[in-house]
Amino acid sequence: WLGLPDFVFFCLIAYLSLQSKVIFSKNIFLGCFSYLIFFLIFSRFYIVHDMVQVRVGAAIALASCGLIFFFRERYVKGILFYLLGLSFHLSVVMYLPIFVLLFFGFKKLSRFNIAALLIGAFALSSLISGFSAQLSEISRLAPYLNGEYKTNALSLLSFYVIVRTALIVFILATFYKQLSDIEHFVLCMSAVGLALQILLSWNDSFSLRTAELFGMFDMACFVMLMRFLEYRSKILYGLLLFGIATVFYMATLKVVDDYASVLS
Repeated sequence: WLGLPDFVFFCLIAYLSLQSKVIFSKNIFLGCFSYLIFFLIFSRFYIVHDMVQVRVGAAIALASCGLIFFFRERYVKGILFYLLGLSFHLSVVMYLPIFVLLFFGFKKLSRFNIAALLIGAFALSSLISGFSAQLSEISRLAPYLNGEYKTNALSLLSFYVIVRTALIVFILATFYKQLSDIEHFVLCMSAVGLALQILLSWNDSFSLRTAELFGMFDMACFVMLMRFLEYRSKILYGLLLFGIATVFYMATLKVVDDYASVLS
């Protein structure tokens, strides 16, 4: 309508998405830890979201900020960010139950509840796949279930699933009682995302999308562990995070391989 080139649109959406990721990081931690959160988020999602899935990238970043503002009882700002995110992509409608729980003051899960959530996801994953026929009646989900899109079962032995599971289990077993309120919330959101990914592992499209929905909380969960480490351990763990970020970034480069081959 404005007559501007396509790249202007993509630059504006990418800027909005990246700026939302900065806001998210700063509202989890202050100082150097917030920069580290953003670095991990950037490594994991920049190519996937801000260069390819631009609508969903902006939606997840905005809606994740909305969750954080809602947690901090800044309801108007939280609703505005969430509605703006929802206007970009309907996938963030999955956040709606969390907003309702936060509004009624339910802000964290106990250690037992998180463990039960993950174990239950493993136990129910095969059962949920039996409802695929009913889900296929929903027009937006049908292409992912009727064979129009090629979907497969997702391996639960992938690097991302194993690392996140190990991180959550380690925090539950060691530092759970020392977490601040915002850290409890971050851990809960990361656990919910992991549980949904496991629960929907029979369909890689659904499973990977739910992992992306809570992915920014996963990155914050990686960083918050550093707060409990001693100086030398922090250095070693920081190097480990840099290695993980490198793996994330190199993995996302595969997404643009087809574009690179066309350009060459």
